[in-house]
Amino acid sequence: MIRLVALAVLALLSGCGRRDVTASPRAVCNPSAPSDQVRFTHSIQLKATYRDGYKIVDFQPSVYTQETIRLLLVPCDSAIPRDIAADLVVRTPVSTVVTANYGMNSALEALGLADRVVGVGSFRGVTSPRLKQRITEGKILEVGGGTHSNIEKTLALAPDLFLTFYSAYPQFNMHPKLWETGLRAVPLSDHTEPTPLARAEWIKFLALFFDKEREANRIFNEVVERYQRVAQITSGIGERPQVLAGFISSRDVWHTHGGQNYMAALIHDAGAEYFWKDQIHGSLVYVGFERMFDAAVATESWVTGGFLPPTLGVLRKQQPALAWLRPVQQENVLNPGKGLAPFAPMPYHDQSLDKPDAVLADLIHLLHPERLPDHRPVFFERLPK
Repeated sequence: MIRLVALAVLALLSGCGRRDVTASPRAVCNPSAPSDQVRFTHSIQLKATYRDGYKIVDFQPSVYTQETIRLLLVPCDSAIPRDIAADLVVRTPVSTVVTANYGMNSALEALGLADRVVGVGSFRGVTSPRLKQRITEGKILEVGGGTHSNIEKTLALAPDLFLTFYSAYPQFNMHPKLWETGLRAVPLSDHTEPTPLARAEWIKFLALFFDKEREANRIFNEVVERYQRVAQITSGIGERPQVLAGFISSRDVWHTHGGQNYMAALIHDAGAEYFWKDQIHGSLVYVGFERMFDAAVATESWVTGGFLPPTLGVLRKQQPALAWLRPVQQENVLNPGKGLAPFAPMPYHDQSLDKPDAVLADLIHLLHPERLPDHRPVFFERLPK
């Protein structure tokens, strides 16, 4: 706690705003009116309200933290309204952003905002082309992520916005501590949405901070059209194979997705049945290996998170218990590492949010090849022997 107080003092001395940003106006203010308004029609966690030039954004995570975060977005040349209670105030349009959440990378690029990124959690996880270029040019700093964030580096950058990760387990959430240091930290929970389109709608959430609503509406509408067109390919399908999803994180613990998570909906849209569909959770779920193994006994394919050895042979050697899984025995392990060298960063992790149609097409091609025989996979491939 002493360290956090010291960092908060450092933040104020270096010009970082407080949580209510009533101090330290930004050195540069380039006000711009929102180009449009956004409405969240798929997300179950987000709501945006426009009022007298301000934006009120309510974020209620779809997990059991019992928290609602209210953000007040105020034009940089306007006074902060005192009649609106908020957990965090952010001046708009945001000029600089640090992201410790890889999932937003391609969305930032799609909105034309890559040049405003001044820091990322780790260079290794970045595959988005424009961000990689800026890293090469020395214009982006590596600040660490999660509980390993280098707060001093981030404070030195003094970003207008810090994008972090919202965990279903409150003890792992960093935003309250980051607020204490003066950082405008906004936690993101796209990963707990119930459908791929609800997750993709977080591109609108990003746009709110940059007055890019018109661009976000256009991009999202195109995503919806593409996704629905691909989803029609499996409409009326009869026999649906059971699919396992997730990855083993230790000898005894398996990370999988709850039945209310977007991954379960994605697998359903791909013409399959999610093995954990009856579970009510919307986030990642930690499951004992034996319990997971019992639930997955009838599965025919396994959609992984990409944390696997390069081949099935190496997988069986390194983790013999997984060799008993039916998808491993039948060589139906679907991994988002298409064409990549072992342990290389995967575009799926930081480029899939605004491309759910590509992910869906990959899975249909691998689960029902007769439906999309000529598709060239973008992210997923069957793990080689």
